[in-house]
Amino acid sequence: MGVCNHINFIALACLKKVFPSYTSYLPHDELQERIYTEARRVERNGEITCISSDFSSHDSNQHASLIDGVDNYLWREFLPHIYPYLGLPSTLYNETLLAITSLDTTLEYYVKIGKQRRKLFRATLNGTVTSGHPTRTTFGNTMRVSLYWMYLFSEQMVRNYSMFVGGDDFFAIVNTRDLEKIRAGVKSLFSAEKSGIKGLG
Repeated sequence: MGVCNHINFIALACLKKVFPSYTSYLPHDELQERIYTEARRVERNGEITCISSDFSSHDSNQHASLIDGVDNYLWREFLPHIYPYLGLPSTLYNETLLAITSLDTTLEYYVKIGKQRRKLFRATLNGTVTSGHPTRTTFGNTMRVSLYWMYLFSEQMVRNYSMFVGGDDFFAIVNTRDLEKIRAGVKSLFSAEKSGIKGLG
């Protein structure tokens, strides 16, 4: 996983330069200035409202198809460009790509009985975002959440907005007149109930 962490670090550094909505690890004063600047821009088209989301159970509802369609697509495009600079042998390229794009995560659970630690069970999850995953938590969640909201805004014909995303945390400045359209979009894409998860979770 060390190689994946290193590659993820490079990807996040690049993301900061090309994706202005990405906000993780930004200094507070820079984030504040960016929000003020964007608020003034959006306000030129009418009264503004701020919206935010940090959906419950977000990570556990990131299905394999969503991860493959966003994260893995981006990694397959991005890795060939940075791999030559990683200092890794070219013979390990396929193995590295597989490590980053594998949809399976193996989990092992242990119990302590007296002074002995024993494996309780081992399980493989397909899809989902486990805590601390090197490429799916910050990079993957940021890209998926950004694309979910960009899709929602596009479907609901919301043209004037500014969003800020870091992992699964989302904040946006929108025109107040668009709030009902945004609510309708949220209801169509996300489930508010604990059971019967649909769409994007």
